[in-house]
Amino acid sequence: MVKDLNYSGLSATPSDYSAPDGDLAIALNLIPEDGALRPVRQPSRLSAIPHGLADDNGLPINPSAVYIHTHSDGVRHIIVRYDKWLFHHELFAAGTDTPTDLPDDLSSWDPMPVLLPQGDIRFAALGDILLVSTVDSLIKLRWKKSRYSEIGSIPIPAIGFTLKRKEVSYPEALPFATSYRGAPEYKPDPNAAIVYDKAHAAEYSNALLANANALVARETRRGRFTQPFLARAAFRLFDGSLVPVTSPVLMVPASAFSPYIDASFMETTGNLQGYFRAVSCSLAIHVPFLPSEWEDMVIALEIYVSAPIFTYDQSKEIDYRLRSATSQQSLTHAAYDRDDPDNDRFFYDGVSFMRKDVGASNRGDGTYWNFPYRSSRQITDEIKSISTFYRIHSITAADLPFGTRGNSLSGYNHTISPPEGKLETLRTLPVLPDMAHTSYAEFAGATMHVYNSRLHLANFRSIPSKGFRLPSAATATYVSIRSSLGPEMTIKVDPCVQFSDKGPLFAYFPHPQAFRAIHIDGDKAYVIPLVTHDFLDGAVYCGDFDDASISPVPSGSVSDLCTVTTGASIPKQSTIYVSEVNNPLVFPARYALSVGSGTVLAIASAAKPLSQGQFGQFPLYAFTTEGVWALEISPTGTYSARQPITRDVCINPASVTPIDSAVLFATDRGIMLISGSTAQCISDPIASDTPVPLSFLPAFDKLCAMAGWEVAACLPIVPFSDFLKECRMLYDYVRRRIIVHSPSRSYAYLYSLKSKLWGMAYSDISAPVNSYPRALAVDKGGNLVDFSSGSGKPLPAMLLTRPIKFDAPDILKTVDTLIQRGCFLKGHVSSVIYGSRDLFSWHLVNSSVSHYFANRRGTPYKYFRIALICNLDKTESVYGCTVQYTPRFTNRPR
Repeated sequence: MVKDLNYSGLSATPSDYSAPDGDLAIALNLIPEDGALRPVRQPSRLSAIPHGLADDNGLPINPSAVYIHTHSDGVRHIIVRYDKWLFHHELFAAGTDTPTDLPDDLSSWDPMPVLLPQGDIRFAALGDILLVSTVDSLIKLRWKKSRYSEIGSIPIPAIGFTLKRKEVSYPEALPFATSYRGAPEYKPDPNAAIVYDKAHAAEYSNALLANANALVARETRRGRFTQPFLARAAFRLFDGSLVPVTSPVLMVPASAFSPYIDASFMETTGNLQGYFRAVSCSLAIHVPFLPSEWEDMVIALEIYVSAPIFTYDQSKEIDYRLRSATSQQSLTHAAYDRDDPDNDRFFYDGVSFMRKDVGASNRGDGTYWNFPYRSSRQITDEIKSISTFYRIHSITAADLPFGTRGNSLSGYNHTISPPEGKLETLRTLPVLPDMAHTSYAEFAGATMHVYNSRLHLANFRSIPSKGFRLPSAATATYVSIRSSLGPEMTIKVDPCVQFSDKGPLFAYFPHPQAFRAIHIDGDKAYVIPLVTHDFLDGAVYCGDFDDASISPVPSGSVSDLCTVTTGASIPKQSTIYVSEVNNPLVFPARYALSVGSGTVLAIASAAKPLSQGQFGQFPLYAFTTEGVWALEISPTGTYSARQPITRDVCINPASVTPIDSAVLFATDRGIMLISGSTAQCISDPIASDTPVPLSFLPAFDKLCAMAGWEVAACLPIVPFSDFLKECRMLYDYVRRRIIVHSPSRSYAYLYSLKSKLWGMAYSDISAPVNSYPRALAVDKGGNLVDFSSGSGKPLPAMLLTRPIKFDAPDILKTVDTLIQRGCFLKGHVSSVIYGSRDLFSWHLVNSSVSHYFANRRGTPYKYFRIALICNLDKTESVYGCTVQYTPRFTNRPR
């Protein structure tokens, strides 16, 4: 009988007894495509990477991580890690795919200005900025002027805001004169005060308040400040984004209570005449030297202020009393107890602020003009709720002191003079956008993915920042933070507390879960409570303007509260942070999202729509311990994660590999291909935890020797599930093949996206290298190789079928003739046939150095395996075989 068999792809299921004839147990360096088995070519060698070097102790070090960084000018540099060092060298010049010859001496490579910790690292790049994620930090390196420099985090300089003060009056020329038309004076006795009935003084009060409002309005129109306000400064970066670099700073022009009246009652005319007075201030700023690495990354330093915090209530009436005297009596506001001689000044930033009592000659009861000032509680509550800041000034980068450039030896000093009328229209000016506290934090151990020109971070630890620096003496401040994701922690931060003569006045720290700040000043300490700001992403404190609400304690008594937490960080396993476009330094709060409650293992992008009309709606997949989530983009550009689209859990984040319109990843089920909202397992045919026991085939070692291999050195020896736990994948875009390899194994599985069938290949891949659409990798010899190039030579190949039954598994048979079919030259295929009666014990039936043998009979067997050793050129292929066999029936005459 004659039987034509077509060789199919690699399979391990179903069982040997029921496996279709033509399925392969081994297809080494062969892949089924276009209806035939085609040879797998060895990758072309592009260049060599220094290998087998020695460290300072003489121990060998080899490259452990490789990355290709494409710069904005098209030049591509190869980045290589050796132990704790990074080196780089140009690999491709701009506009060419011809690689540069890499020096084999590492001294000819350029070192990176970083020192790496132990442990795995991950690379990502956005434009000319290279990011290296380590267990301790997120390193940022910028390619500029033909070298890499570490730019670090956004600089937080100790910017100082000050006020330049002068006393002003209204009116500026003649004093105002207001006649009184109230009730008759009331004299209980000749020596008592003259008391006027308040009920009849509304018109009088309104006239005076109009003068006070006119004073404030006039100075505001001139670009000056008479009421307290908050000020901030922000860098405008190269991409146009804004980053605040100061905390909100409380600015108090003269006192918490202003303006005030300086007037005298003229008994002869019945008039009250005088002036309204206030301290009017211009805003000044001092900027210390900034890191030179940021000189062309900062466009400007912009100044923002809040709306004024009025210390008086314009809707209320003035309460007043006048004392009878033989001479003119001067009147001022009565906001404080004037019997306290120490309650007339307070200090901030080394400047004395006066609560004026101009010309008051008598401090007895009833000598004051009681202006409708707001209570200290009302003022502090408003300060703590302010979240909107308006831009009033911009300092260009040309005027900022980068490196050694500045207008003075100490940095840059500038008086901010808004144009006339600008402060009057403050609420129409550009607003400082909200900024997440995460933009000031450091990140450690982050999984990174770049998509749509944004950097995505997941499964990281957030290391709280040291906050914003205030120009002050060398003091220490400790902040304690609570977190639902970890234990309470205490960190040492930059001094961030403003003081008056009464003690702590104002403090802000950029973390909403900070609840306590301890400020150490010599042998004194202030324990300052912080509360979450309702609108800003931080915590705030504002002291009472009337009373010293926090008294110092001995610093030794709070030493236990100042114990710094080792390795203080907050785990963010289920959170994804997304940067601004082309700016991996800023992570706006509006882009952050939580993905379930599990751990985000990896992020990958795909471009296939979930359904008609939804193209691009779900461009990202988040692989978590709860399954795979599709991330949806909202109309505002933010992400949302609604539910998992599959419950398959990735067991190996390194296996996540995007291809044209799908993503591959390894699970306990096998290798999954997710496209749109559909996930399918593509490795079912080869998923077996029982490797082919090659020792059962006689003379199999001789077959390996014919191919030039050591005995079974490149054949499956571990269960497929174990292989998946350590596998990585390489996508050959040109041939549409997936290479599933393991650094610790000498074989790889090949999957053809064209035929949807599996093959195998000898593998010495050490690590894949990012270079889509090319399939680059580093082999174990330190060579940079290209799997997508057509110049590689074909490799010796081996084929072993699964048991062949010829449609009669229980009938004994003898094979008379075996002819291999395909497109190949004579002598390029050698064949062997094995026989078995129980699928366990196998015997060598026949062999040939040619592709056929004929007219040979022997012991009959029920099952047969065919083995081939092939040396095929790139145009050759094996299709199948023709077998002539004779059934040996036991119940028929022969």
